[in-house]
Amino acid sequence: MSPHLATSSALAPLPNEFACMKPWCPPSTASTRQCPACLALLPEVDIRYGIGIGAVQVIDPDTGIEDGPGWWRARAAIEHTEQLADRAATRLVRTTVQAAEEENELASAVTAALTCRDHMIGSLSDRSLRLLRGLLEQSSQTELAKAEGISDSAVSQRVRNDGLGIIVDTHDLLRELS
Repeated sequence: MSPHLATSSALAPLPNEFACMKPWCPPSTASTRQCPACLALLPEVDIRYGIGIGAVQVIDPDTGIEDGPGWWRARAAIEHTEQLADRAATRLVRTTVQAAEEENELASAVTAALTCRDHMIGSLSDRSLRLLRGLLEQSSQTELAKAEGISDSAVSQRVRNDGLGIIVDTHDLLRELS
């Protein structure tokens, strides 16, 4: 078995789930890859993610059947994410990480950052979601203001008041983790 990072995703409100195996990368990398993907679909489609750290073995490449500790941890993570999303206080959580005991400290730290990020993103208006997408794509505030038909000052206020700058900084900090 080779080391992989396993991610399990559930499309809400559909019950479908799937596992997506990527070559080994830290959970921070998987979390920064999934953020733009889920933002592109919000608010129409909401996705929950479970990230598992561990070895994964491809059982049948034709059908995509995989197994191993990383796959099962991703499965456990998506179930934990679903449990958190079912509680009122944590209803906006969309991503958690599960790891073996020796990597649990990193998994807990990344999950804490992702939980806060998920809550902030889940609390945004449609316009703020569009602005956040633009900021993550490196658009300037002036470009975003023009696209939205609002002033530069209005964009700047949303970046500050809605925490868009914090979300972008968190995204960048998670990307730097190894």
